[in-house]
Amino acid sequence: MKIKELRIGKLMLLACLAVAMMGISSCINPEEVIDVSTMTPEQRAAIIGLTIPHDSIKVAIGRTTDVTFAVTDAYGRPVVGIETLIAEDDRFVRFALVKLVAGTNGDSDSWYSYVRDEDGVPTYDSPRQGGILALNPDNTYTYTFAYDVSGDAAFDRTVTHRLGGQMGNEGSGLTPLNVVHDFVPDKKPVTSTRDIVLTSSCNECHGRLVVHGRRYEVGYCVTCHNPDCVAEGESFDMVVMTHKIHAADPEYLGGEFAEVTYPQDLLNCRKCHDSADEGTPQGDNWKNKPSIDACGSCHTGVNFATGEGHPAQANNSACATCHPPTAIETAHLTSNATPNNPDLPAGVPEIAYAISDVSVAGNGAPTITFAITADGSLVDVNNLPAGFSGSPSFLIAWSLPQDGIATPADYNNLGRKAAQPISVSIADIAAGDKGSVTCSGSSCTATLTDTFPAGATMRAIGLNGYYSIDTTGDGESDYSLHTPSVVAPVPGDEVRRVVIDNNKCFNCHEWFEGHGGNRVLNMEICVLCHVPGLSSSGREITEPSDEVVAALGPDTLSYPEATQNMKEMIHGIHASAVRTTDYEHVRNRNNGLYFNWSEVTFPTDAGNCLVCHIDATEDLPPTYQLPLAENLLMTTNRTTGVADGMDATQADVTTARENVPNDTDWVFTPATGACYSCHDSGEAVAHMTLNGGAIDQNRSAVLAAGTVETCTVCHGGDSSHAVDKVHTIVSY
Repeated sequence: MKIKELRIGKLMLLACLAVAMMGISSCINPEEVIDVSTMTPEQRAAIIGLTIPHDSIKVAIGRTTDVTFAVTDAYGRPVVGIETLIAEDDRFVRFALVKLVAGTNGDSDSWYSYVRDEDGVPTYDSPRQGGILALNPDNTYTYTFAYDVSGDAAFDRTVTHRLGGQMGNEGSGLTPLNVVHDFVPDKKPVTSTRDIVLTSSCNECHGRLVVHGRRYEVGYCVTCHNPDCVAEGESFDMVVMTHKIHAADPEYLGGEFAEVTYPQDLLNCRKCHDSADEGTPQGDNWKNKPSIDACGSCHTGVNFATGEGHPAQANNSACATCHPPTAIETAHLTSNATPNNPDLPAGVPEIAYAISDVSVAGNGAPTITFAITADGSLVDVNNLPAGFSGSPSFLIAWSLPQDGIATPADYNNLGRKAAQPISVSIADIAAGDKGSVTCSGSSCTATLTDTFPAGATMRAIGLNGYYSIDTTGDGESDYSLHTPSVVAPVPGDEVRRVVIDNNKCFNCHEWFEGHGGNRVLNMEICVLCHVPGLSSSGREITEPSDEVVAALGPDTLSYPEATQNMKEMIHGIHASAVRTTDYEHVRNRNNGLYFNWSEVTFPTDAGNCLVCHIDATEDLPPTYQLPLAENLLMTTNRTTGVADGMDATQADVTTARENVPNDTDWVFTPATGACYSCHDSGEAVAHMTLNGGAIDQNRSAVLAAGTVETCTVCHGGDSSHAVDKVHTIVSY
């Protein structure tokens, strides 16, 4: 045993003695061997930290191809008996072996598979093919390939090879493992490889992407999904397949992935490919090695063979001549500087917003100290830079007593149509129509004529919207200067709770914009408008557009209406795959905009609340956990002036929206609204309503009944069916 191992063993032994002195009998024995052949699947599943240590992997290619490796637990103890599981599943262990082929004639380097099926498609070697897994006396394993690698005419022991593999199956209970190991058969150091994408980049959206049952490492995927992976005329090469799926190519695989909703701009190549990541030195191939396959699989309107959308090309030899890295970088720029697309087109400044102070006069008029900067310099909103047009605006939001709650924990903007905040254009303030503004030094100060109502609490100011810019001097705006919105509470007021981690939205959306770029990258701006009293406005429409008539017919009073409160709306959109009914609604804009979110393909487990929510801190539980905050308002799902919700005219709907909250509104109780937006089956509805929840009941009836949700009894943080026990809560 090595000295380091002896020291670790002694430390663990001392720890065991200390535990024993505390009267606890169980302890980890570092000398123990874990024999899975004598365990039940449940016992195997309890093994902590099952792994194949990378430094234990050795590959020898001679008359046979032998892979030696160890399997250990989190404490370094050997795990033996895996060879006995082969009798139950002759593919329990499987390996693929590829070599790196240097690119020529403009091609990128690529992987070449040795092991192939009868059709020549790359595959794996396993005991089913005649491979042998044996346990060694030192408690390591040796897998001997059935395939004769050294006898393959393509074998070259001087170039980089990759061993990819997996271990596990559904019934064994063992944690599935993947192997990715680069080596050179002649024992020289690895000096070249092909690493384009990090698994962690995939998992930023997908949580933990697992395909084909137990394959989760991108480095393993490419040992089969390489240029020779072609079936029935379709390429399953990783670069082609992944691009076409994320681009929702309607022609690929008969349109099987045409419904994919990629949640950000396809121009953000660095979202997946970035050479700045240590693990992907070839990550900039997207601009350094343009090719027919890589580019054509995203730019689906191009056919290089026929010349459609691009001059015909027979191979990749001329690609970089016309498309050098700088040109490709420029062609993929967006008008917003984002983490994975940080540069901007020529003449487009980087805009930033800030609010440093808010004060409120006795009459409720706010004075706001703020800054709008362009490339770090203050924009004088009274004298805009050349080419600027349009205007950002302030939102004024508040809360007033409602439904018997003196100080609601939600904005309700009481007194406003549809519970919406006041919006004040900075251009109108600068013109003297809505107040006054001065700019000097590093900030501007605006005093507004619009006011907070008397008695308002939870008062806040938002800065959102955007300028546009004419970069060519032709008098037409070329770019919209979208930038993250900001929100500032009035000092001394209660601050609205924060539920969602904005950075988690960025993981999938990179640059989230709502309402045409007016609200950007800050969920705190969203909740100023998306309040409990807001439902969709489509039933107000008097002259519906042809598009909405084609979808729903001409009777606008029958159009679907749904809450637009933040928690129910976001759950309803992202949970489309688990809902039994469509989350759909119509907005009274442009004569009707119909939204049906059933086509959203959420890229990870919709039951993992931590994809969006904030995890527990030292002082607070996770924000998905029950009980919810006190003094939450009920959510309006239908704004109506009559109990049955069937308003006689569009004008009646407008009147109801102008007078929210109405006694006749259809409402959800707070916890029920959050859960029902995902769990909308008949059984779930029955469960919620039997336990005090209200779904689409009149506001007055719920208040008169004194309804109390009892969700926390069974689903509270310490309960047997707490939220984190009945959902797949995983922090990646």
